[in-house]
Order: sequence, then C-alpha cells, then structure tokens
Amino acid sequence: MINNVELNNIEKTKKYIQENISNGLTRLNAHLDWIDGTYNKVTINGFVPLEIDEPIEFGGKNLAPNPVEYILTGAVGCFAISFEIFASEQGIILEKVSIDIDANVNLAVFLGLTEGEKGILNPVIKMKVSSSESLEEIQKIANKALLSSIVLNSLKASVELVVEK
Repeated sequence: MINNVELNNIEKTKKYIQENISNGLTRLNAHLDWIDGTYNKVTINGFVPLEIDEPIEFGGKNLAPNPVEYILTGAVGCFAISFEIFASEQGIILEKVSIDIDANVNLAVFLGLTEGEKGILNPVIKMKVSSSESLEEIQKIANKALLSSIVLNSLKASVELVVEK
C-alpha cells in the first residue's frame, strides 16, 4: 500500500478483468427524486443523497450545487483519483495534492439568446503536488491521468492541464 491506496485490490481487479474482458463492464446508476422547484435529491449506491439545486437567477433557491458544478466535481475527482492510483503504482509518495478545475458556460446559449457551444467551455485543471519526485515524472503521471479519466473522457471539451510543484 502506497499513499493509502489499496494496490492489491487494484491488481486483483486487473486479473479478474484480464481473465474475461467482459468482466470490465460495470453498470452505474443514480436515482433522482424531485423535491420542489429545481431542488432534487440524487441517491447513488445507498450513499447519503446528493442535493441539487439551481441559483436564484435560474429559478432555484441555491440550496445546493447545480448539476454543472457536480460535473466539475466528478471531473476533478476522477482525475485526482486516477493520478493518485498511477502515482502509487509507480511507488511515488505524495505529501500533498491540491487540484482546482475552472471552466466556463455560456448562459446566453443556454437561454436560447444566441447560438454556440452548450456544454462546459475551456476547462483547465491546475494541480499542485508536493512530492520528492521530479516535476517531469509528476507531469507524466498527470498526463496519463488526464488521458485515462473516465469522467474527463466523457466531456466533449478538451481539458488543459497545468502541473506545478
């Protein structure tokens, strides 16, 4: 175990999938219950429900993050976990990892006031890592995480990556 990542479990999973590639197909589910207005609760695998709302400007009460903010949460979380796993597999000890993701959305397009891209625009991930490993090696692993992240690969926009030590 490195960085508290259960590498043995990852190896067992790899072997299980290698035995039969179809074992790698995993089904995911999220269940949403509408509460009121734009306020909803989403349950995933029996965890505490996530709350979703919209800001006041979009008819909500701003009681919780909106769905786009959760996309950013999923994107930065998936990238981070991919990086942490790959670094651990390489035996790299991580002292601290801090990551921000910034992106734009064009609300004029969403509201039908103009034509344009309707998704997240210009996402940028900025990652700061404290480790004895070289910046070049950290960058290499971060690039692998960027290319491997399931969530980031589900987005249409290409993501810019900035890595610092």
